[in-house]
Amino acid sequence: MSIILFVDDDPDSLYTYQKAMSLIGHTALLAANGEQALLTAEKTHLDLIVLDFHLPDMNGMTLIKKIKENKSLNVIPIIMLSASSTNLVADDVISAGAEIFMNKPLSLEDFLSVVNGFL
Repeated sequence: MSIILFVDDDPDSLYTYQKAMSLIGHTALLAANGEQALLTAEKTHLDLIVLDFHLPDMNGMTLIKKIKENKSLNVIPIIMLSASSTNLVADDVISAGAEIFMNKPLSLEDFLSVVNGFL
């Protein structure tokens, strides 16, 4: 069983992620903003972080940079999600340290396949 942190300001998305992960035997921890995500990541051994680009306190790029600057967190793979994307944004996200960028809405099958590829 893996522990995955989901960071999104949309409660419905967080609920969906949590349910999907429980169906395939993983634990989903939830954070509604970047600061909450950093606190959770520092206290828990995580196998993966999945985060939305748009967060209320910082954007996903800033959060990725903070994670990658922290020596105890920088090895955790990151998947970035966004409903509003361009190739430029996707390239910037990968350059900042995310392993993959995915556009919302997501196909559950594709998403689970990507998540399982990191676990």
